[in-house]
Amino acid sequence: MEQVAACTDVIAACSSTLRRLHLSCKLTSNDAPKLLAALAGAVDKFEALRELRIFSVCVRSAENMTLLGRVLSKCPQLELLQLQSCLETPHVARLMHELLGSATRLRVLLLDDNSLEDSSINSMVPLLLESRRIRVLDLSMNSLTHTAGSALGGLLAANKALIVGLDISMNELDDAGKAQADVWRRARSLSHSLIGCA
Repeated sequence: MEQVAACTDVIAACSSTLRRLHLSCKLTSNDAPKLLAALAGAVDKFEALRELRIFSVCVRSAENMTLLGRVLSKCPQLELLQLQSCLETPHVARLMHELLGSATRLRVLLLDDNSLEDSSINSMVPLLLESRRIRVLDLSMNSLTHTAGSALGGLLAANKALIVGLDISMNELDDAGKAQADVWRRARSLSHSLIGCA
């Protein structure tokens, strides 16, 4: 509870010229709505926000996803979004749809350590192909298998989505997935330089 209060105080103190916001607190699905509601209540301050990183805030209910969607829809300048240890597979398609519909400048999407499964990638790949916006995608430390590795490797090989950096390290890849990993390992060095410029 003290973490929520501290984070909401920081959000309340933000100015409308805020460029970067990093929130790191281990919140359960019961506490997360308070933080997300505070963010949603301060969206008028996020017009200039370019980087939003949220760590360990459980955004795993429909209500929490709605609040997060409201926040993201009011960040027109957002270029980098990191949601680490926040999501689970059923919500990724909805998040991607909302993100790619509103955050027109978003180039770097970091979804590491979320226990995402292959079905997340199946819903994500068509959206990436359609939007052609995301340049760096981090899916490391999830629960992806060779099925996701193959889909993402094929996406990169065709370069239809213009992705220059893709990280799927520390997943559950077997030999077939590892073969695809070679494709994006070559692009990984580009991701570090692009993230540094975001």
